[in-house]
Amino acid sequence: MPPTKANREIFMDDNTVSALPLRGARAWIEFGLEGADSAPEVDRIVVVARVPSNQQWFYTVSGSSDRKTWQQLGRAAGGPVTFAGPSRNRYYRIDFESAGIVSWQVAEVRLFDGNQRVRMGGPFHFASAWKSAGHGGEWVYVDLGAPCAFDRVAVYWIRRPADGAIQVSNDARTWRTIQVLPAAGSLNDDLKLARPERGRYVRVLMTRAASPEGYILSEMEVYGRGGVTAVPKAAAVAQSGGRLPLAGGAWRLQRDSLVQGSGEAISTPGFHDGDWVIATVPGTVLTSYLNVGAVPNPDFGDNQLQISDSFFYADFWYRDEFTAPRAVTGERAWLNFDGINWKADVYFNGARVGRIEGGFMRGRFDVTNLIHPGARNALAVRIQKPATPGSVKEKGAGRGAGNGGALGADNPTYHASAGWDWMSTIRGRNIGIWADVYLTPSGPVTIENPWSRRLCRCPIPRAPTSPSKSPCATRNRGPCEGRCMRASDRRPSISPSRSTPPRQRS
Repeated sequence: MPPTKANREIFMDDNTVSALPLRGARAWIEFGLEGADSAPEVDRIVVVARVPSNQQWFYTVSGSSDRKTWQQLGRAAGGPVTFAGPSRNRYYRIDFESAGIVSWQVAEVRLFDGNQRVRMGGPFHFASAWKSAGHGGEWVYVDLGAPCAFDRVAVYWIRRPADGAIQVSNDARTWRTIQVLPAAGSLNDDLKLARPERGRYVRVLMTRAASPEGYILSEMEVYGRGGVTAVPKAAAVAQSGGRLPLAGGAWRLQRDSLVQGSGEAISTPGFHDGDWVIATVPGTVLTSYLNVGAVPNPDFGDNQLQISDSFFYADFWYRDEFTAPRAVTGERAWLNFDGINWKADVYFNGARVGRIEGGFMRGRFDVTNLIHPGARNALAVRIQKPATPGSVKEKGAGRGAGNGGALGADNPTYHASAGWDWMSTIRGRNIGIWADVYLTPSGPVTIENPWSRRLCRCPIPRAPTSPSKSPCATRNRGPCEGRCMRASDRRPSISPSRSTPPRQRS
């Protein structure tokens, strides 16, 4: 019996806690590596199975290019199966056998090419596609968000139809054909319409399949004018005390694969980002795409399934330009991040200023020597995707994959975004700049990471008179003279004045 949609990647999601159950002394699983132009090269397979420790078991790996003719590639007693030579098969079958085992738990099947993992499940390859359930009348439509004028539709196929058409509608109920699809040809249909059309919904209707696999559509693009126009939130103004919130304003966002240039270049005032997405800061990457109308609201219906997991499994660049307040003599300027996810490299006015490691770590960077007071400044942040995102799960108990998953290996992060019984997997795993970004001034000495601990040296009834300690680090950014103060519950004590050289910690 084939695995269900919910558990078909359960043995390839980098999570050995979840497993695919099999029954029988001679059980088997089969999987295909489809979608790409050519099958990946594989020379070794490792199977992780939960079986009784006192039972011997074997598994045999076979490969096929058409699921009809199979060739045995290797056999092992629980260990790795190394092939005699590299394999480029589309399909693999693993047969399990044991004299004393009738219930199997297959936790992981890992493919290798040399020392490199060949990823099967999860969002590691940006090759997502829509596949039909049948071979007759099927359709896919895109909502442009508002009535738009368009004159070109591009459709990219993996398995094209023999017959079909492009249609338009204003209500997603009544459809009008505007272009018949070519019956044969390449896998890319770039259709330039004879005259501009207008409508909110554009549909690809497929009426007859050209292959036994049905229809597989990789991408659909509509070119024209109109639709939703995103407007950025107004930039904040400096607060009393000199703090400048950097929410709103000129924030832009783009997938790393679509950006040309180094962090130093991207963080230079005037760098072209006009074709980037208007970003919501604070907010996740997915939130920004939702707010500009690029993806449907994942909180409704099955919209979550219409958002590409592989597109959002990527590094993303955030970029902002703003005018900094005029400087006060002797003050230092600090760039602050209260929260990013997963990790981040930070660039300011053409220089790398530091890195933030982890979803709940704060970043604080001295930019005194880089800031342009009273003029334009540029900030660029490269958000790094998690290393082990796991595979997509649908919410609801009993769907096979269980709670959490491989994303836990990347903690600290938003672990629940891997998928739980109360929520489906969040595309992008909540990466982004999720908390406040702001500039603050300070004097030459700062107190960093204060921590207070109470030390009770007396009976509990007299606890109010017990001393406490408040260890912290002080950092000098310039020469200064002052006094050190020790705090207690009774009264502070002040030591004699002393001079401290720059950058010394005490």
